Amino acid sequence: MKELIGKLSRGKIEYLSKKLIISVSEINIDMYEKEVYKGSFDIDSADESTIKGIVYSFNSNFKIINNQFIGRYNKINYEINSKYLEAPDTLKGNISIVSNAGEVTIPYEIHIKSAKVNNSVDGIFSFVELAKNDRDEARKVFLSSDFEDLILKDDIRSHLVYKGLIMGADVNRDMEEFLVSVNKKKPVHLHIEEETKEYGVLEEPYSDSVKLTLDNHGFAEVKISTDADFITSFKERLTDEDFAGNVYEFDYLIDSDRLHAGNNYGKITFKTIYETLELKIVVKNTKEKVIKSNKHEVKAALVELNRLYMQFRLHKISIDRWSEEALEIIEKARAYDDKSVFLKLLQAQIYIIKKRGDEAKYLIDSVADEVVENKDKDIRLYCYYLYVKTLHKRELEQTLHATKQIKKYYENGYDKWELLWILLYIDTSYENNKSLKLARIKEQFNLGCRSTLIYYEALYVLNKQPVLLRVINDFELLVLNFGSKYDAIEYRLAIQFSEIAMLEKKFRPLVFNILVKLYEKYKDKQILTAIISVLIRGNMTDEKYFGYYSLAVDEDISVTRLFEYYVLSMPKDFDGTIKNTVLMYYVYNGNLLYDREGFFYSKIIDNKDKYPNVYKNYKKSMESYALLALREGKNDEYTSKVYKDVLVPAMIRDENVNQLIDILSSYKITVKNKEISNVYVLYKEISEKFTFPVRNETAYITMYTDDANILFMDINGNVYQESVDYEICKLYDDKDIKEYAFESQSSSLFVLISEISDVLKEEKIRTRKDAAMVKNLISYDEIRKEYKKKLVNYLIDYYHENPEDEEMEEFLDTIKISGLTREKINKLAEIYIAIGRYDRVTDIIEKYGYRGIDTRKLFKYCIRMIRKDDFDLEDDLLVECAAYVFDDKKYNEVILEYLCKYYNGTTSKMLEIWRISKEFDFESRDLEERLIAQILFTGNKLGSISTIYDSYYKKGGIEMIRYAYMYYLSYEYFVRENEVDPLFFKHLTDEIINDFKIMDLCKVAFLKYFSEKDELSENAVYLAKVCIDYLAKKKLIFDFYKKYAKYFNIPSEVADKVTIIYRTEPKDKVIINYYIETENSNTDEDDILSESEYISDEMKRCFNGLYAKSFTLFYGEKIIYYISNVKDDKMTFSDRLEYVMDKNNVIRNNSRYGIINEMAMLADKKEKDEIVKSANRYFVEKNLIDKLFD
Repeated sequence: MKELIGKLSRGKIEYLSKKLIISVSEINIDMYEKEVYKGSFDIDSADESTIKGIVYSFNSNFKIINNQFIGRYNKINYEINSKYLEAPDTLKGNISIVSNAGEVTIPYEIHIKSAKVNNSVDGIFSFVELAKNDRDEARKVFLSSDFEDLILKDDIRSHLVYKGLIMGADVNRDMEEFLVSVNKKKPVHLHIEEETKEYGVLEEPYSDSVKLTLDNHGFAEVKISTDADFITSFKERLTDEDFAGNVYEFDYLIDSDRLHAGNNYGKITFKTIYETLELKIVVKNTKEKVIKSNKHEVKAALVELNRLYMQFRLHKISIDRWSEEALEIIEKARAYDDKSVFLKLLQAQIYIIKKRGDEAKYLIDSVADEVVENKDKDIRLYCYYLYVKTLHKRELEQTLHATKQIKKYYENGYDKWELLWILLYIDTSYENNKSLKLARIKEQFNLGCRSTLIYYEALYVLNKQPVLLRVINDFELLVLNFGSKYDAIEYRLAIQFSEIAMLEKKFRPLVFNILVKLYEKYKDKQILTAIISVLIRGNMTDEKYFGYYSLAVDEDISVTRLFEYYVLSMPKDFDGTIKNTVLMYYVYNGNLLYDREGFFYSKIIDNKDKYPNVYKNYKKSMESYALLALREGKNDEYTSKVYKDVLVPAMIRDENVNQLIDILSSYKITVKNKEISNVYVLYKEISEKFTFPVRNETAYITMYTDDANILFMDINGNVYQESVDYEICKLYDDKDIKEYAFESQSSSLFVLISEISDVLKEEKIRTRKDAAMVKNLISYDEIRKEYKKKLVNYLIDYYHENPEDEEMEEFLDTIKISGLTREKINKLAEIYIAIGRYDRVTDIIEKYGYRGIDTRKLFKYCIRMIRKDDFDLEDDLLVECAAYVFDDKKYNEVILEYLCKYYNGTTSKMLEIWRISKEFDFESRDLEERLIAQILFTGNKLGSISTIYDSYYKKGGIEMIRYAYMYYLSYEYFVRENEVDPLFFKHLTDEIINDFKIMDLCKVAFLKYFSEKDELSENAVYLAKVCIDYLAKKKLIFDFYKKYAKYFNIPSEVADKVTIIYRTEPKDKVIINYYIETENSNTDEDDILSESEYISDEMKRCFNGLYAKSFTLFYGEKIIYYISNVKDDKMTFSDRLEYVMDKNNVIRNNSRYGIINEMAMLADKKEKDEIVKSANRYFVEKNLIDKLFD
């Protein structure tokens, strides 16, 4: 710029105005958050000339890398940084180019979009859409390390849900659960088209299907099971991928071979995480089944005969009924197998009992030969034959023979239980020796015999001689179980059994069940005592045993630890009255309540109004228990009731406060899903995950805030949130105790998050106390980074409204500004301004810029920083800030003075600063000088330049600027023929008067301007004469000089000349081709001149871009001409022009030239006398001149 001003001041200027070619007219860009976009545009010269200039952005987010350029071709690089911009911000502004080819503004508009994960997802809604259309791609996004930052952003709850669910074993399930939990999609529910299907008779396997439907897109898993063996499911698991258009035809098979006669019931169960659906299947198989095999029917008959026999031997039915029904069954069985020897012998035995001897004999004789013949092949049948034959004859000899034969077989290797059973009835030695009989039966048991016939015989012996029951091994236990099943144990044996049972060292359900049945039958205390002993020895505390313990207490049974097990087995929902004996016992033995102490005391508290004395007796014990439980950090629904009833602040010691805080934050969760194994509690405040086991569908958790995130993990490692049905209840809440505990541990992490959770429900800090708590919490390393960021933001908002807080400054210096949003950075800067920490403000502005900071506060900062260095320090950033607040109408003398002194930018902006400064009566010579120089440099056609110069000139402008200004506007006016502010000519007049050595062009412009005025002042006339005389001597002659002839005699070299001027580029060769036509010429107006008649002369370049040629013409002569312009070896021609010397152009004076023209004019008028006079004057003038120069 200085170089150009220097050239102007020396009268050097380019004829043609330079023009810029810019590759872009605007910049419109979409970019992502936290991205740096690099771009460029070209600034080229429209011709071969060199252009130079500077590029301004005035926005720290839009940085010009190379802001100065020079050359014909120039590339301008820029960077756009969106680090502190957030979607959907739009960055708008202008790039300003100030050059020697003018000023250009390029508008820009930068749209900030959310950054994308995997180039596909830029926010939660686009992720939802991706999950719907492309689950595989969505799964990659979900697992991406950028998912939280780019998709969830500052949504802390979504972060919390994500962190919990990402622990799951199945990503598809986790992703589905996440979307449902953050309310971005509905859960997927399963529907079944039919709930029941009925079928008739099926002769062969039958395949069918049922339509299943999903009501929504998304992941779904269906587990399938059946409860009937005649139903075969082809799949045990389905997922949503198996469904076509959310519909699946589920196939199953009904196996006809597994159907029984009559109605067959079964179901197929479809289970999802949300519901359990059933398809009930009924097969009405009413057609009789194919007749069972004869063998099967016979076997069924034998089973029925065995049952009837037991009924008879146990005295449930009479012998007559038994024999009648048995005979019917045998006859029916013989219809299937009439050749069966065994059935015939069995029928013969029944005949004997019914005293139908002949018929019995017939049957015995009919099989005798066959049995005897095959006795070695079927010893059991032969022995039975001997037994029936003995029954029929009833002879001692026959009996002894049969006994001997059977005994021989039994004792010589064929020790089958059937043979023993026969011997038990025919061998009198067993009847006389019950112990031997029992021993032989036990031998058979040990050999594997489990026949009820043998069990009965053993039970018969024990009932007769209970003392033979000395132990309860498997044999005795099964015999007694048989007896209890058939209600066949007699009282004496029951007592014997209960006495032995009391010696049991471990719990055996069968022993217990037998005792229970015996007690139900005999209601004997001894048996009840045995029941209690068995239970206590087996440590059985299940609620189902409470009735027996309670009954034992009522019956005053004396068994060690009875009262303890009474309490240990007491149902949780017990609402009865605790026995007095138990109450009395535990007044002094509370330590024996073990882990049921809280439960027991809660029952005392429940009935304190009903039994005040009991409550009073236990009050001290309950207080002791409460303190002990408190030290151990114990809590459940019962212990919490004790806390609530007895605990007061005076009882709490300092070392117990931490446990108390946990207890006050305890909850009970009940889940309705047996597969849930753990409960997770996650906090938005803390990074740690807390795990609590689930036992019996119940978990006791600690939860310090109401908005903590609760998740559930099943035994397969899947994690759920919304899809698990659960109930939660707070165990203990006491306002006074809580207030005491929280005050005692006010700096505890968990107290802080609990308190702050309430404080920040409105998402705003309101008091100094709350601010102190938030600061304290931020100091903990355990706090999640995203939550800490949120807390910092809350504090910044609070201190922004309350900058007088004494503890604020120390905290502010700990903030990591890089983690803040643009809004918070600006607020932080405003806080620093409010408290006078201008050094920190400068740090922020230098790194993050100033846009968005309240201009009222930024105004204060600018004033302070300007005054700090007493206006002497030129700081580019401070200049920008001052200009920024100026744009928002925030300024005073300080701002204006600084801008006037240092601001450089667009001409329009500098002009505005100058105008406002003038309004403040503030004079800035520096700004005016820079402004005039820039206008001259850029070639801006601003009419206000003369006004600015007028102010500048009065302050004593430097010669270079004055000359440049004068020459530039003179050139604009005279050479380029542009309109110029009349004020300029005042400046020009003063400059010529004061400094006549100013460039000749300025004098010509002066003469041109005033030549067109109707009247001139004496000074103007004088100055014009001086200038014309000077210029005439330098051969710089122009026609308009002649207009001054009315004021003074113009030089003859001016008066007798006609000057033709032509404007074109300085480097061109300009030739004038002319023909002078006189009165004597023989040409008509319509004649066309030949080229040979024209005279060609090269025109003289007077000024850059202006050429002239002077001719002497007399009145009546005419010059006809055209211009040839030679440029780059190419010639162009102007139109034919002419100039006529007529009465309007001729100058009449006393010069010889003037007298000649006068005579010519008089000749036109035919005024001969006047012509003579003029001729005489001419000759007198000529002779005088000749004598003077002779």
